[in-house]
Amino acid sequence: MAPAPVHLPNGQTLTVSPVFAGFAFKSNDLNVHNSAFPPGWTIIIESQEDEEDEIAVDGKETPGDHKRDRIHRYRNPTLHNDRMFISSISNPSNTDFKPATSPTRQIAMMLWATLWWYFHQRGSSPTWLMLEGKTRPNPRLLRKDVNPNTPEEGRPKGDWRISIKREGIFKGKHLLPKLERMGIIISEDSCVGEHLDDRSGEGWNRMFASQRGFWLLDPRIFLFTLSPTTHSPFPGASPYPSRPSSPNREVFASRPDPHSDIPQGVYTPQTQSPGPFASGSHLPTYYPPPPTLFTFTNNIRHPLRQKPPAQGETFYTRYIPSVGQYLSFRTASLSLKSPTHRGPVSDSTPAFLPPHSGVTPGSLPSIANMTISPCDTELLHTWMNDPRVNAFWGEAGPRSKQETFLRSALNSKHSFPAIGCWDGKPFGYFELYWVKEDHIGRYLSSHDYGNWDRGIHALVGEQEFRGPHRVKVWISALVHFCWLADSRTERVLLEPRVDNHKFINYLQEVRLQTRTPDGPRGMLTTFVHVVKYDGFLGLYNGLSASLLRQLTYSTTRFAVYEELKEIFTTTGSSPSFPTLVAMASASGFLGGVAGNPADVINVRMQHDAALSAQTRRNYKNAVDGLIRMTREEGWRTLFRGVLPNSMRALLVTASQLASYDGLKRLILTHTPLEDNLATHFSASFLAGFIATTMCSPVDVIKTRMMSAKNSEGLGTLLRRLYRVEGVKTA
Repeated sequence: MAPAPVHLPNGQTLTVSPVFAGFAFKSNDLNVHNSAFPPGWTIIIESQEDEEDEIAVDGKETPGDHKRDRIHRYRNPTLHNDRMFISSISNPSNTDFKPATSPTRQIAMMLWATLWWYFHQRGSSPTWLMLEGKTRPNPRLLRKDVNPNTPEEGRPKGDWRISIKREGIFKGKHLLPKLERMGIIISEDSCVGEHLDDRSGEGWNRMFASQRGFWLLDPRIFLFTLSPTTHSPFPGASPYPSRPSSPNREVFASRPDPHSDIPQGVYTPQTQSPGPFASGSHLPTYYPPPPTLFTFTNNIRHPLRQKPPAQGETFYTRYIPSVGQYLSFRTASLSLKSPTHRGPVSDSTPAFLPPHSGVTPGSLPSIANMTISPCDTELLHTWMNDPRVNAFWGEAGPRSKQETFLRSALNSKHSFPAIGCWDGKPFGYFELYWVKEDHIGRYLSSHDYGNWDRGIHALVGEQEFRGPHRVKVWISALVHFCWLADSRTERVLLEPRVDNHKFINYLQEVRLQTRTPDGPRGMLTTFVHVVKYDGFLGLYNGLSASLLRQLTYSTTRFAVYEELKEIFTTTGSSPSFPTLVAMASASGFLGGVAGNPADVINVRMQHDAALSAQTRRNYKNAVDGLIRMTREEGWRTLFRGVLPNSMRALLVTASQLASYDGLKRLILTHTPLEDNLATHFSASFLAGFIATTMCSPVDVIKTRMMSAKNSEGLGTLLRRLYRVEGVKTA
């Protein structure tokens, strides 16, 4: 294979030359740009032939069937059997070019450029097709699970992938996790894993880059150039030493961990600055979400998930002023030792620490960071055997049971376990999961969750950290982490047991809303919902109750208003506007009291359409509702919500009737309109607008009280509505 140029999107050109067992990449742009492409590098790429390489063409096997599990030198790209790693890097002299601020980003740039070259390759095997004048892997010529007689157009599509081996430069302990966070590589094994050493986990040995995902990556994230030094003779060149430097594998194997047996990983690579903000290059550690690639788990199609933080890693920390402590969350660990807390604590920085010393209070010996707490398995054993916790989790038993429980949680591909800490002291156990793959997704309709929506399981085991204020804080913090972890997350789900009223109230106080899964959301969806499940006549549910309400409520208020109007009207003069308001208020209040029983029945019959089949009351008509409600709930239920209902009727009548008469007078006095239909319509429109605006808050309260199954006082209802839903509820 002859040397070939590779043109990158930023205008740089590389020359790719075949070398022993691989390819060498070097910059081809000398004295062209103001800065040079960072390094040159060498990759090792190989192909593996196994049973999945046996391609069925016209119903016959290809001649290479006997080459099973054979690894050979790369010749042509294959659909998913190529493996690659960067074996060596050739950096320019530091006297001529400033070194890269972040070695990880430099390696990511090299990997991106390598993949750019690879996914532009052509092939000549039967697994390839000519598409748009270029040879590409044939995604339909797959033997596995495909009948040889199936036409090519009917065969399932494959995804062009290249595996990334954990060899050479990629042997570093934290490198592959960081590259995965950048979105350039991914794995189908999205669990934490039960191995304490990152490098021993199978998940990191099965990383790959996908063509579909690669083309969705913005090259501006990865491509950059080195800046020449002040006295560099190469303002645009990129000189390379004669021999590239190869990684010393013994260094990776023998380098001791200065902290504990818990790996620090991508989130905590530095002792002096642990947590998700840690960066040896002092650069930001955030990258945008990776491209969306889909897979199937238990017949559920869902996106490939990024791997969670490693065991013992702190993935969220925040100072809580109202408590005066730092709240943090770390991944749970199977280690026999408790992970040492190296994050910030509430103590202030000692005065004797010199500025810019690189020493933080968290790195100094103190009670907060001393390993005096039990390991996570012991914590779970203690917490799960608490009767209060066991009543909801049901995991009480010997320590071996909690160890199995934690091991299973660490091996889950759609969730990961976490330990919450106040100033480094563990207080609770949490599980963060993807709703779509979780079993809870089977009980939700498709519009109730999306591809990126998450859920939370929670328990607080330490008595000293219980209480409503702390609960609200850590709930909000976990929800905040879900928003930060992936900007595509739109909902966070918690499913407490129905009888855990205290926790449900806590969730409502932090604005986590309770909603019936199949209930309609707006006026149009409610219309469709009623017609779909109850037919067109379902729109007239409660008609008999509505007629009964009008017979009692409207008859009373109009009759009383007209009688009072005749009493206060004298020859040659009409009642003043304040008098009209007083008369309308009195008649409306009496009408509200008279029509309250029919109004309760009307609200309940119409509200049935939004309830599930098991919770509907199914009154036959208004009379049946009155009889059943009196027999089942007592006669006092007929006057449930009578005060807000009467106040609503008072406001409606006063603002409607009185404002109608007053507005009609103003129109006749100050406009050229006469006493005709246009005047009546204008006065009615304005009166209706005023009445609706004034009565909306009271109408909401009245409806809530009448439709409720349990009696609730007016004051209690008002406080709950304000706390949970806010002023805009009205």
